[in-house]
Amino acid sequence: GVRGLLWGCPYLTTRIYLSPPDLAPAWIQTILPLGCLAASRLVQKPGLVVPALSQPQSKTASQLLNRGWLGLAMAEMTRSRAAMAPVKLLTIVIILLGAAIFYGDRRMVARSILIPTVDDHKSRGKNFRGNGTTPSYANLRRGHFLQDGRGDRGRSRAEMFQGAANFLQSLRQRYAKKKLRPQPHCNVTSTGLRFFNRGIQYHFVGKNVSAVEQSFGPPEDAACNFVAMQFNVSKQRLDAELTKRTYLSAFKTTGQCGELGGDSSAFDWDPEMPLTCLGNNFGGMLGPANLQECRKVSPGGSLVERWLEKNLNGDAPLTCLKKHIEIAGQNDVVDLTAIENAASRRAQDGSRLRKEMQDGCLKKGFGSNQNWYEQLYTIWIGSVISGSTPDLEAAARILSDLSGVVDDPTLASCVEGLMPSLSENADHNSTDYLLWKKWGFQILPSTMTDSPTSLLRSFSDSLGGVLPPPPTMIYGRNAAVGQMVNVKNEAYFPGCTAWWNACTGLKNSLAAFKDVKATELFPEWKGQMGRETLREETLDLCAKDEERCPFPVYEIVIQLHQCYCNAFFHFSIEIWPRIAPFLETLLSDDVPQFAIRIGCPKNEGGYSLFHQYFSLYGLNGTRGFEILPHDSTVFAKEVLMPTEGFSHSPLLNYWGLVSAREAVHRRIRPRRHLSEKKVVLVIIRDSSRRGDGDVFNQYFLEVLAKGLQDKYEIRPYKSSDKNLMACLECQVKEFMSADVVIGSHGAGLSLVLFAKTGATVIERIVQLGDSAIYAELPFIMGMKYFPLAANAPAEAYRDAILFADLA
Repeated sequence: GVRGLLWGCPYLTTRIYLSPPDLAPAWIQTILPLGCLAASRLVQKPGLVVPALSQPQSKTASQLLNRGWLGLAMAEMTRSRAAMAPVKLLTIVIILLGAAIFYGDRRMVARSILIPTVDDHKSRGKNFRGNGTTPSYANLRRGHFLQDGRGDRGRSRAEMFQGAANFLQSLRQRYAKKKLRPQPHCNVTSTGLRFFNRGIQYHFVGKNVSAVEQSFGPPEDAACNFVAMQFNVSKQRLDAELTKRTYLSAFKTTGQCGELGGDSSAFDWDPEMPLTCLGNNFGGMLGPANLQECRKVSPGGSLVERWLEKNLNGDAPLTCLKKHIEIAGQNDVVDLTAIENAASRRAQDGSRLRKEMQDGCLKKGFGSNQNWYEQLYTIWIGSVISGSTPDLEAAARILSDLSGVVDDPTLASCVEGLMPSLSENADHNSTDYLLWKKWGFQILPSTMTDSPTSLLRSFSDSLGGVLPPPPTMIYGRNAAVGQMVNVKNEAYFPGCTAWWNACTGLKNSLAAFKDVKATELFPEWKGQMGRETLREETLDLCAKDEERCPFPVYEIVIQLHQCYCNAFFHFSIEIWPRIAPFLETLLSDDVPQFAIRIGCPKNEGGYSLFHQYFSLYGLNGTRGFEILPHDSTVFAKEVLMPTEGFSHSPLLNYWGLVSAREAVHRRIRPRRHLSEKKVVLVIIRDSSRRGDGDVFNQYFLEVLAKGLQDKYEIRPYKSSDKNLMACLECQVKEFMSADVVIGSHGAGLSLVLFAKTGATVIERIVQLGDSAIYAELPFIMGMKYFPLAANAPAEAYRDAILFADLA
């Protein structure tokens, strides 16, 4: 047995270290070399150590170790007693490294320096870049990722975006090719400007984007100095995204549907109209194209549909109403014949009744004091009685008298009978049925393919009908980068959202040059220099003589300017994730120095926060990049503009968000807690402008903890905790460790992006106008979501958590 162990030790040890972490846990990586050492020490016979990978027996231990063959080296060192001191030292080192690997990052440097990759042997010691040096940790790590499903070069089994790992090189090649064969209109000398907006997706996903060309439009007005590329999602990754587990529960309250534009505005999409700052913008929705569809995916709306399906002809609720009138002693007051006729008319005019019931049921979310099915019955009788008489005051008096006996046991039994079934074989004594009966909670495991994104399904270039197109990158050279990007004869909008107007006022392209002093820069110029001419001459000067350029000059600038820099949600969801699909290149060793331009007004803060955000990616001061936080214009020899973030819609920013989430999860581990209890993170804004410390107070926390007993740990997350608020990575770790997140509508819920897959998110709806951004975000990340009314008690939160556990 010992001899058999020795025979396979070197090979097994090496293969274990080359395996993905999920297949080779840290404790195996630690124990196996020690087992090999013990076996070798027991036998102490040179002839027993047989190289498993055809390594010559004449190699010394140091040579074997240098080649990375750890198991062989240890066995070789045990052949002589003189070598035992180094063996003991090596044993201690391995134990320490094993402990570090077990508790730290599985891809730490200490592990990687012992791994000879396949590429290392093929290139005889050269690294991936071919510079003839010893393989660096970064390159070994990249080699390991190839086996881990996270590599580049098109060989990874889980490559997300085809070509994104070499995007800079591809854009440069495309730009050079375009310049070699300029289109006829590009050869005309003029100071006139062509303006471009939204580059590849200037009509979003509605038109002409399936094949990305070198121009933005027809040949006669295409860009001459901008190129663009779309980085397609690999088929394997797209299939995985479309089939990943999601949960259909609720995406808006009916109140949110009405407040976001009523029967028009946010929900009326004209597919023939370009997406501009003046129209065709989103209000943060999971795809419903009109108000009626929005109501159907709301908590109340979906319940109304099921209630009406069971009680379509109105006979059963009419029976309850007659009993209700009798219990209230109103038989001599009401006209039963008129009520029967009104009920019949309501049944025939289903759309009107549906609208009235949807607008009234769970309008502010779950957690109402009245049972949802009682709400539906009450709305129904109100509609019928109002339709039975033209005297509105008389109808109001009747309804007032009826409301006093709603709780009568006989009537309650009848009203409960109107409630639709949870499922065909529902156990009426089960916990999920009782919670559904009490609050209306419902949740259905599903996939992204089944998501209610009717709006995206209407666009020909949406992926699978439910996901936006892949990320894009716009590229230009010799650009003045401000709120707009200026190159020779052309200017480009970095984005246009519902919030763009508020931030920029749609300033024109010449605004960047208003402070340029023409007489100082061009003393030889005779006569008055027009602003268009000044723009062209300044760009030409900066390209030739950066010392005289009136703007700071950078080699490469990535333009992330959008708006609302100091708004946590907008930066987290719309701006910061835009570069995530391209991190493979930006984190590589040979990437040129670059700057990221945020473009915030100088009176806005957040400079420290910006650095912390990009540090989550692994971008920091040691990687040779700079953050340009303010709104001043800079000159870029090369400018890059990734897909802009769409305002108030996590779904439309899907590819940036999933890339950002994966990048951060690869680098950061969640906060460790020794208890096996599930963690409920309660966001308490006790020192902010939207304070809710009086809602999520100590009493709330105590009731919640008591109701959940000993299976959950309640963890307050307070805005008054200055140390926590100053450390973004600490906040991210808190969310990573959370099984449940509770919070009021607001930017604090943005970090749900990093919560566990399958976590439960409970949002307190503060007012009807709250957008549905925090419903979209959990859904697309595979989490369970419940909107609760602003005055919902702690018991409703407790029951939502228990109900979600059953899904």
